[in-house]
Amino acid sequence: MNPLESMLEWLLAATLRASALAVITLGIQQLLRRWLPAQWRYALWLPMVLVLVLPALPAVPFGLFAWKSPESLVATAPALTISNTTASEAENASVTAVVRSKVSAVNPFAIAWLVGAGVVFAAGVIGYQRNMRRIVTTALAVDETLLRSIHTAAQEAGLGRVPRVLVSAK
Repeated sequence: MNPLESMLEWLLAATLRASALAVITLGIQQLLRRWLPAQWRYALWLPMVLVLVLPALPAVPFGLFAWKSPESLVATAPALTISNTTASEAENASVTAVVRSKVSAVNPFAIAWLVGAGVVFAAGVIGYQRNMRRIVTTALAVDETLLRSIHTAAQEAGLGRVPRVLVSAK
């Protein structure tokens, strides 16, 4: 197994653990929303932060994603015995074995994770653009004194250009 595939497998496992923990946390908050103060609701998210911040959890021999032993990660090709075969037949057999191992190297979980990550990323970009469009269209005119003070502050801070200012009605 190459390093990229093992990293993708780890990333998939971490994402699934975090997703399961988020669903559990949201369920607990939904069930106990009347009795939980805000501090406890925020504290319920602490395990999620730990799961996302920790680079790896300890290896365990059980569970949905039990870590593989190093012996199982080594792919062994089937042994070819050459008795009454010619060199070209043996070469064809070894090429067939290599092709079979390459075809089975595609990880469907990795593909599903990449597709899901792409969909979530696209939804985030679309939501951000929609929100920014709404903010820009509902912005009020900026007062001239505010613009002058922002320009002065930008010069004092050493900025190359003055940041764009939007004033909200709310």
